Amino acid sequence: MKLKLLSLGNNRKLAENIPVFNLPQGKTCSGKTAVCQKICYALKAERMYPSAAAMRARNLLATKRDTFVVEMIAELDYCIAHKGTKYVRIHESGDLYSQSYLDKWIEIAKEEPEITFLAYTKSFHLNFDGAPSNMKIYASTDSSTVRDIVSAEMVVKHNCAHIVLKGELPPNGYHTCQHTDPKHYCGSQCELCWNGQVSVYFPQH
Repeated sequence: MKLKLLSLGNNRKLAENIPVFNLPQGKTCSGKTAVCQKICYALKAERMYPSAAAMRARNLLATKRDTFVVEMIAELDYCIAHKGTKYVRIHESGDLYSQSYLDKWIEIAKEEPEITFLAYTKSFHLNFDGAPSNMKIYASTDSSTVRDIVSAEMVVKHNCAHIVLKGELPPNGYHTCQHTDPKHYCGSQCELCWNGQVSVYFPQH
């Protein structure tokens, strides 16, 4: 089976059996901040790799189809059977752009209880109450985030993932990945985010 929605092995920071689903940057990021627009890694990737931009555009169209949930489940079942997949990253690029789109991922996660789904989001206005325990949601923040728009309820329920720019100090009490292997470490050596137990920070690189 050829994967049409998910990509595998294109992110050197992820274990090779962790598929990723991406959307176009910017147009699906209603909560983007000044820091996002300044250091957006997804934008750089789309400029460097036109094929990545094209795939993300096709994925956005796919999310609007009534068949999206069924199509995604079919690809995930293939990844489980042939790649031993147990983790899925929702959005290296893009965000949860609407409640109906989020609800589709919630349905997918419920249908695939053996997989842990991970998403960082700035769509703080959405209702995440229906997300199952195998769907780990982080409120994505940075120094330009307007704190008032990040509901206290969301932070309590889902933890935060904070980008630390060069010269900034990490937030107190936040953790970061202590990987030692520079290749394919996330989800193999470090499972901090996948466990969804603590708030985390990521230094700018």
